[in-house]
Amino acid sequence: MNNSKLKIILQALPLPFYVIDCNTYKVVETNHSDLRGEDITCHKLIYGFDKPCNVQDIDRECSCNEVLKQKQKVEIIQKSNIENENKVFKVIANPIFDTNNKITHILAQYIDYSDEFGLQNKIGEQNNELKAQNEEFETINEELKESENKIRNILENSTNVFYQHTNDHVITYLSPQIFNIIGYTVNEALVKWTDLVSDNPINTEALNKTEIAIRTGETLHPYEIELIHKNGRKVWAEVHEAPLVENGKTTSIVGSLTDITERKAAELAHKKSEELYRRLFHSSTIGVVISTLDGKIFTANETICVALGYTYEEFLDVKLEEFFSETREIEKLLNFIKQKGKVNNFQSEMLTKNGKTLWGQFSIQLIQIQNVEHLITIITDVTKQKEAEIALKESGKQFKAYIESSPLPIFIVNKEGQYEYANKAVAKLLGYTLKDIYNMTIADVIVVPKKENIFHNFNELKRDGVLVGRETKYKTKSGGTVDLIIDAVKISENQYITYCTDITEIKKIQHDLKEKNEQYYALNEELEENIERIQRFNEELSKAKEKAEESDRLKSAFLANMSHEIRTPLNGILGFSALLHKKDISKESYERYVSIIEGSGKRLLSVVNDIFDISLIHADQMKIEEKSFGINLLLDEVFAFYQTVRKEEIKNIAFELVKNSDIEIIIYNDQYRLHQVFKNLIENAFKFTSKGKIEYGYLPIKENEVTFYVKDTGIGIPSEYRDAIFSSFRQVNETSTRDYEGAGLGLSISSGLVERMGGKIWLESEEKKGTTFYFTLPIKKLNIEISKDLSENALDNKKILIVEDDSISYEYLKTLLQDYGKCGIIQTSNGEDALKILELNKIDLVFMDIRLPGINGHETTKRIRKTDKDIMIIAQTAFASQKDLQESIKAGCNDYMTKPIKKENLIEIINKYLITS
Repeated sequence: MNNSKLKIILQALPLPFYVIDCNTYKVVETNHSDLRGEDITCHKLIYGFDKPCNVQDIDRECSCNEVLKQKQKVEIIQKSNIENENKVFKVIANPIFDTNNKITHILAQYIDYSDEFGLQNKIGEQNNELKAQNEEFETINEELKESENKIRNILENSTNVFYQHTNDHVITYLSPQIFNIIGYTVNEALVKWTDLVSDNPINTEALNKTEIAIRTGETLHPYEIELIHKNGRKVWAEVHEAPLVENGKTTSIVGSLTDITERKAAELAHKKSEELYRRLFHSSTIGVVISTLDGKIFTANETICVALGYTYEEFLDVKLEEFFSETREIEKLLNFIKQKGKVNNFQSEMLTKNGKTLWGQFSIQLIQIQNVEHLITIITDVTKQKEAEIALKESGKQFKAYIESSPLPIFIVNKEGQYEYANKAVAKLLGYTLKDIYNMTIADVIVVPKKENIFHNFNELKRDGVLVGRETKYKTKSGGTVDLIIDAVKISENQYITYCTDITEIKKIQHDLKEKNEQYYALNEELEENIERIQRFNEELSKAKEKAEESDRLKSAFLANMSHEIRTPLNGILGFSALLHKKDISKESYERYVSIIEGSGKRLLSVVNDIFDISLIHADQMKIEEKSFGINLLLDEVFAFYQTVRKEEIKNIAFELVKNSDIEIIIYNDQYRLHQVFKNLIENAFKFTSKGKIEYGYLPIKENEVTFYVKDTGIGIPSEYRDAIFSSFRQVNETSTRDYEGAGLGLSISSGLVERMGGKIWLESEEKKGTTFYFTLPIKKLNIEISKDLSENALDNKKILIVEDDSISYEYLKTLLQDYGKCGIIQTSNGEDALKILELNKIDLVFMDIRLPGINGHETTKRIRKTDKDIMIIAQTAFASQKDLQESIKAGCNDYMTKPIKKENLIEIINKYLITS
């Protein structure tokens, strides 16, 4: 961007600034339209002085002097007469240094603070937590020059964010302070500005205003927008912007952002505080009246209006003194309040609209409302209490005689819990004399664990005036305790009468009964447990007996079969190993003997592996490692394998693969174990088929499962052996004269694996015509087409790390991801940087390329897993072999995608690991 264009941007900023020469105190640069080109000093402009402030005998703060003293940015609140008006400004003044670190200029920003200053003083008297704050402009730290570097430094060192965007809203320039506001670097934020805002409707209004400015070329009034920080939180900003017009057409928009998040929070808190005050005022059960000093009512809540029989409008026409029966006393009271400022808790009679007399308790205090003194009067209706006091006095003698002779313990306490009266029954109950009791409080007789409850009860009594049926425990003088039920009533503002019922004996009986019941319950539970243990023991004995019988039946067959299957390859290994020691053995014989030894070794290893697998299945320790994979790809791998290892047999036997879908079908299960099942069944087919055809594949897909099959035209299985065909170590012919080798474990292992993968296996066979094995697996995730797309904002606020050294692959994956929301994408080309990024950032998902410079993707993943077991890592590789994919999972990846990456596969990964997890 050239120097003239930057200067145009600076001059177009809607907030004024002044650049002052420290030697002459002249304003050498400003965007104040009335001062451009004028020769004027800062002291003349601000205060009207003819001489600099440092030679004036004044008591005002001067921002330039403070900058020169402190040699750093200063912020002051100063009163001045800019534009011949008395105003309050927040001044942000910044030193500009030359190459010798000498201050040559000062950049001063004057922000009109008059309204905020007045509001802050007003709010400060009521609520210290609310503050109205204005965003400050950042200092420009380098010498002001007419070159591009000077102007760029002014823009990039301000606390405000300066920007420029095209008519289609693409941001072309941003100052670095964008990171301080929304957490994005400049490069990350050079997008459409509409991608950085929230879905708040206020942002739609802002977009409309910008469109109008683009069409008309008119400067906008300041407005507010809501941005989204990189960490997901909402940020409020005030926008000042103006169009750049060239040849009558708007070429771009320039402006600045000021962070007003704290100010918005303060406004919201103030609004909530006012609403809370209003609700408390009008919903209070205590009467509240605000009046002038001469008694004219300013406002009142509904409680006092209803109590005195007035409507709100009628109440405002009555003077405060008219509610009192003794006018002279009220005059004295008002004079006292004017002198002292308040009076609390005095009682007086009140007159209702119909002339009825009520008793009220009053607290009155002077307050300031808009700098005018008012009275706030809090009124509590104490008519019932006064009537009770009068009635109590009138019947005092009868009452005293009653409680003195009452067999129930009765006592009276004051607000502090001090005993003011107790009858003889109380003294008898606790073992104290009445004189002792009058020197005690409730806390002296309450048992310690119950003190918290009694204090809660006492506070409830003081609040509600009554307490009914509360159980407590008192200490006696002898050190014992008594259990009581107490009922209490408030009889005056400072007195509470309590009636006690002794339930000590009842509690003892209840305790004894509870212990008996607990003993009976314990005996009953023990008896039931013994019965259950006996039943379980009998069931286990029965199962053990059946297993022992089955084990005995199979033992002979197992030992005979294993002896044959192990000794036969061992015979070949040992026999031909001995022949290798013969002298003068020919090269052809040597190679033939080695080939026989290798074949026998592989046969022996296969037997051992089968025994190991069937042992895991029988011990229920066979682990199924589930992941998503394509069955067409797996079946193709099986087909390619047998075309190599069974090349000679396929010359005589047709070997075919049937797939009932041209579209890849993705299921979620154990790919390795499914491959093992197919291998066992196909090996079985080749074993018993000497001519004809072997066919395998799957039937047309059902809604929630897929049915696989392996079909041959071999010898078939007699019907009497079909039930036992999947049993371990079982074959159709178990005699020593059988025609086919094998341990008899393949079908048993296949059956166990299918069951553990959630399916079932069965067969159809006809002697001399062939056999078909079928097995099913559930479809936990089926993608014949794209079964689930993502919403446009599915990735909003997600942070994704792409570890990819190929720039084209990175751009392609980034483009796919940005179709589904405003996600933060971080890219690195090597494993070392990926580890550092993960230490400093909270990442939701990692796409890990396997082939990287330095440490590869597998090693990088292993290092990540040492400190973070939970982060989702997806391998992306061009190596699609089963070994490579399994190596990625073994290294710690949650899943993998093979290149080229398909959109539907990416959607599946995001749904699985970000949306549904």
